[in-house]
Amino acid sequence: MIYKFSEKSNKAIDSAHPDFRIWCDELIKFIDCSAIQGYRTESQHLQYLKNGTTTIKYKNSKHSKIPSIALDLVPYQKRAIWGETEIERLDMVFFAGFAKSIAIRLKNEGKMQHSVKWGGDWNGNNTISDTKTIDFPHWELIA
Repeated sequence: MIYKFSEKSNKAIDSAHPDFRIWCDELIKFIDCSAIQGYRTESQHLQYLKNGTTTIKYKNSKHSKIPSIALDLVPYQKRAIWGETEIERLDMVFFAGFAKSIAIRLKNEGKMQHSVKWGGDWNGNNTISDTKTIDFPHWELIA
């Protein structure tokens, strides 16, 4: 099956660091996914603070940089999967493992400058059981 990003997903990816475009263009060859948000305006961020979606101040957000060094990316199976149910959490973990392996390969091949960190494994030890705050869609670049 051939997958492609929507216009909205492409806009989100394009608002982020070029490494995300390289990674996403490779990832979409194998698994359907949607990019939800890259760069976040201050007004968008304040709304997320207000409704409890984030607790991080705007100036400290990886989404507030230009280009963004964070991207919210989720698997797509007839609709975006957010990790709200047990089965969706399993889908997110499967997706994250696959997506991270693609990023590792691209970094090792010299196609990406940065590694990626997933919001389900903040310390990068490849387990979510020790993660207190999980942000399933969140990915960020690390040196």
